[in-house]
Amino acid sequence: NWGYTYAYILPQIDKLEDSTRVNYPEVYAITKILKVEVMHRISDMYGPVIYSTFGNDNGVYSADTQKEAYDAFFRDLDIAVGLITEHLRSKTIAPDLSDFDILLDGNYISWLKFANSLRMRLAIRIAMADPEKARSEFLKAFHNPYGVFETVKDRLVVSIRNGYQNPLGEINRIWNEVYMNASMESILNGFDDLRREAFFEPCPDDVLLQDRDGRDSVRIPLKGQYRGIRQGTMFAHTLYSALSKIYVNVQT
Repeated sequence: NWGYTYAYILPQIDKLEDSTRVNYPEVYAITKILKVEVMHRISDMYGPVIYSTFGNDNGVYSADTQKEAYDAFFRDLDIAVGLITEHLRSKTIAPDLSDFDILLDGNYISWLKFANSLRMRLAIRIAMADPEKARSEFLKAFHNPYGVFETVKDRLVVSIRNGYQNPLGEINRIWNEVYMNASMESILNGFDDLRREAFFEPCPDDVLLQDRDGRDSVRIPLKGQYRGIRQGTMFAHTLYSALSKIYVNVQT
């Protein structure tokens, strides 16, 4: 996650910031939102991240603490929300994104709603560390006149309308390499968790184990159950092909 983000994603975002900052402020705003969406997850994985100093002119990069990074995330969302709001209120001519937007519908209001929803997510993430700032940021999003995501249809997803396919779906369905983890089996089954059916599929078949002479001798009843494989287990696919797969396919 760290390597791919800093090698491929963040450099492109940095270039887009530089090329849109002056002449296309609305696109610049969307770039800021995407930057926060990408980097808050990296910070949640690793803690300190190179964020505020990335791409600076002197080439000296230093890591932000996670608090500094989150403060910068909120500032970038302030910039984005301000620029898009100014565009919507003044009705200025802005680039048409509908042919290029594979995450939303190309509508600037949709991006503004996403920015507000993302601010809420970040506020919840810091609720234990800084309750007052969390409350302030959450309410800032909640009271924004353009709203937040509230329905199932209000979500940021990669569109497959132009032929893009979900790579995890290919690994899952074609390579047959994505199965429930044994810890998930223990937790979801143990609590009879209703999310189980949304995350995973039941086992498609029982398993026949061979005896020392290579004959099928023991049937393990799995069909219809939710069963997983322990992390790090190394053996042929055929021995765990009957376990629970995730629901993702290439069209997800």
